[in-house]
Amino acid sequence: MDTTCCSVVALDENLSPLRPCLLWMDSRSSSQTQTILEKARGDHSLFVNNDGEGPISAEWMIPKALWIKENEPEIWAKAKYICEKQDYLNFKLTGVLCTSGCNVAARWHWDAELACQSKGDRHAGRPVSLLGKIGLLDVLDKWPNECVEMGRVLGRLSNEAVRHLGLTDIIAKLPLEQQQQGIPVAQGGPDAYVGMVGLGCVSPGKLALITGSSHLHLAVVPSPVTSQKGTRRGLKGVWG
Repeated sequence: MDTTCCSVVALDENLSPLRPCLLWMDSRSSSQTQTILEKARGDHSLFVNNDGEGPISAEWMIPKALWIKENEPEIWAKAKYICEKQDYLNFKLTGVLCTSGCNVAARWHWDAELACQSKGDRHAGRPVSLLGKIGLLDVLDKWPNECVEMGRVLGRLSNEAVRHLGLTDIIAKLPLEQQQQGIPVAQGGPDAYVGMVGLGCVSPGKLALITGSSHLHLAVVPSPVTSQKGTRRGLKGVWG
């Protein structure tokens, strides 16, 4: 599954939405982007934004989470989870709540490689220093605990999802062993990045141009690029 990123949802302890989703194009958190850049300038987690120079997009996770905390404190207090709508939809499909390594690397200021490898550690790969500087450390307890790489199986289609999607008769025709194993659901990512696969842009040296409501040049490199500042995820003129 691919979805627009970041489209942020606030869920209660029963994983029911507390407010309408903040769509990717929602820019109400533009003032929060300035706060983040001013208070956390020089933080290594910001090097993903033009080698730390910014700007930061109001579309991204942390500005939107900060906006909810500052402007809807009652929602923030009730929210057990703050995540992507993709995470919520995958939960509805499988009963498993996790986040996508591609989403968090591109738009959450995470080190996704570390987060995906460190199961059960709420701090691994997360921008802890950045969050502390902007008064948002409590979001660490609201983000999904598990991070799964794009393309890796995150769970199996639940019986409830099978019924809701009208797949009961189709699945009944599958071999018994496959029925017993369940239908695998693979982790997705942001629509543009998943689109790279459809374009065949999957090997080093290739570049995908994604255009429409936004414009992205997405390049594939053989290994992480190190900037002049010595940061692994920072490069002039590059975001995400």
